[in-house]
Amino acid sequence: MLIDLLIIEELLASELLWQQSPESLRREAMAMVSAVAQDFATISNVQGAVLLSHASSKSTTLSQLLPPNISKWVTDRNAAEWLQEPDLPRDSIRRLLIVAPEFDGILVNRLSAAENGPLRHAERLNLPAPVAAVFADKYATADWLEHHGLPTPRTWLVTEEDCRRLTPPRNKATQRQVSQGVLKPRFGAGCDQVQLIQELPSLGYLTSSPADADWVLQERIPGRACSISLIGQGHQNPALILPPGRQQITVDTSGGLHYRGGRIPCHRELAAVVETVAEQFRDALGPFRGWLGLDVVVNFTPSRPPQATIIEVNPRLCTSYIGYRQLTTDNLTRRMLFPTAPQQPIHWHSEFVGFTTHLIGSSDE
Repeated sequence: MLIDLLIIEELLASELLWQQSPESLRREAMAMVSAVAQDFATISNVQGAVLLSHASSKSTTLSQLLPPNISKWVTDRNAAEWLQEPDLPRDSIRRLLIVAPEFDGILVNRLSAAENGPLRHAERLNLPAPVAAVFADKYATADWLEHHGLPTPRTWLVTEEDCRRLTPPRNKATQRQVSQGVLKPRFGAGCDQVQLIQELPSLGYLTSSPADADWVLQERIPGRACSISLIGQGHQNPALILPPGRQQITVDTSGGLHYRGGRIPCHRELAAVVETVAEQFRDALGPFRGWLGLDVVVNFTPSRPPQATIIEVNPRLCTSYIGYRQLTTDNLTRRMLFPTAPQQPIHWHSEFVGFTTHLIGSSDE
């Protein structure tokens, strides 16, 4: 059977990872994959499949979320092993969508396996592995953005020893007044282990940090946290820029950052600034396929225009897909699959779609 799209999501396709993951991550993975699968299932004359482990395939929640015309391929191996030796003819898959986290080199490893292994002839709805490798590395990302003239915080490599010299804020009052730095894993994802630093120290000693240091320290940019997503349309069309949204990020008493969701779209004044920097990023990156997200902070300072700064690049499908599809009757998966087909501009509803880390809803704000 010819499969028009095979979805490989790291958590769903790997037995041990599924068993070890908290319920919140399982829900997130299932919601993201089922959203793409449901949109794909509405397209006529195509066949889709999802790679699952034995454990995830037994989830009643996933069974309810996946459309009946999407095949479940159950593997005894994990996603990495399956990509190296898929148990099917190499020409039986036309397109491949890989969803995986950036940390520990997982995303880049899976993309490299797809590009260089038995499935290399399949069309991939992902950034090329070398490009994803740049954006999975927060230090390399900052260097890339700076090289292309895009606004990004000053960023330094930091060792474990350096981390011990940095002081987090002691209470919520000082967080807003004197916090000047953000410490994060160089190859992290989301807000995991991200820490506000009370004061940036003398940074001279950071210039000697080894090139393989595992942490980065970034200048803190005050402002409104936003995000925006792009759909790559291949070599013949510019990437589609979707409506920007607000992010809700909180800080606990020890300085730890936590992502709590947000809403799309954001108000027009804010959206215009974010869209402008997204257009600049798109022009610098050039054509690509698949889904990509930007984390942006917009600073409003009296007597000067609003300034947008790109904080991070997410080189993969994100949970924002779930929110965006609630905001339109358009089929966003179709946009990824058939970029050269004649297409009208995406029509977006007027209401806001709100996010938490657990649910998505609409409002008329």
